[in-house]
Amino acid sequence: MYVIAGEPNPNKYMNDAPAVLYRVARDRLEKVRTITTTRQDTLFVHPYPDQGYVFVGSVGARPGAFLLDVLDLRSMGVERTLELDGCWGCNASNYRKGCVGCRYATSQLLNRDGRLIYRIQPGTWQGEQLDCACRELGVDVDTGEAVAGLGTGALRFAYEYGSPGGMVDGGDFGAEVYAEGRRAMAWGKGDVQGHDLGWELPADLTLGSDRQGDSARLMVNNDHMRVIGREAFDQSDRRPAAMMLYVFDKASEEWSTLELPGSGVPVGARRSYVATLDTSGTYFPMRAFREWLAAEEVYAYEPGALEMERPVEQDGPFRSAAERFEDYKAAPSGRFRLYNVRTKELIVHDTGEPDSEVLYVDEQDIAWFRVSDELRRASILEDRLGPPEVVVTATELWAVHWLFFGRQ
Repeated sequence: MYVIAGEPNPNKYMNDAPAVLYRVARDRLEKVRTITTTRQDTLFVHPYPDQGYVFVGSVGARPGAFLLDVLDLRSMGVERTLELDGCWGCNASNYRKGCVGCRYATSQLLNRDGRLIYRIQPGTWQGEQLDCACRELGVDVDTGEAVAGLGTGALRFAYEYGSPGGMVDGGDFGAEVYAEGRRAMAWGKGDVQGHDLGWELPADLTLGSDRQGDSARLMVNNDHMRVIGREAFDQSDRRPAAMMLYVFDKASEEWSTLELPGSGVPVGARRSYVATLDTSGTYFPMRAFREWLAAEEVYAYEPGALEMERPVEQDGPFRSAAERFEDYKAAPSGRFRLYNVRTKELIVHDTGEPDSEVLYVDEQDIAWFRVSDELRRASILEDRLGPPEVVVTATELWAVHWLFFGRQ
């Protein structure tokens, strides 16, 4: 079993932090290696456990270069780093701003006729117009060859695993979905017409027909399910009051619905389970990662290198849980939900600790979840979890948001 420690929010802070791979031993975490350093500008960490890969994106040393680390879960000793040309006309000033850095907005693994392709879409640098142009990147996972001409239409072949865990988005908001009749459609930047995603919307979901109408988000799409999320509004003040999930079971080909309290709820796939975390408006200050940062020696920044304020006790690149929560103007309650798309059973489990997140559900229906600096596991017993067991306690776990199984 392996975990990755890193900063989960790519839109603001991920490129200030490293991504570190650990092996879970009997009573401790063993560091395998640092995948990306603080100087590489980490862009994303995306595990695809059902497909057997983990992808980590970062900025290369050469201006305009994009690095894609590919970890093969079937043999953890096998790893490749692919260097791709992401931008052209990139000057030194723009490179320091992060031209190819943290502005690659989204990325997905595609399965197009049995061929696995990783697609990375460009964004912008905080709305600025830079003196360079970034382009969509596509790469064949097996051969490393570049794949061009994917476009928005490739989303019909995309896997989406959603949020990695507790009150973090991971950059995976999913495609914005519209309707053409009952057909699900997606629009990309600059598209003059929508793209058919290859499936129909549920009968009780009404969406607009173009980018001016109501839309929903395709939050999850894997081998087990498809999940569309749409916020429900309080009619008195039009503020989001709840999240409505429409869940399609690919085995039975049936839709079901799940209403979640709050707004901005993180939603992710854990095999055939939908994992969510309840949120509240309470701010919970948590301890920082001082011990780990000191041990890893990754906190020595040059003066002025960070463009954000940090509390005095937070020396390094990883934000405390308190900072993560404050960034969202809400905090998790420590209460998570697991929804079985096969049986329609809903489990609600309260850890009693706000900084909690479901990391994985294995083939034996054992839920693996983090509670502060503890990794716990518990058997899923139809409508509840069995007694939780603490697997390991480690300072590094404060920054862990991804767990997966691999062979070495």
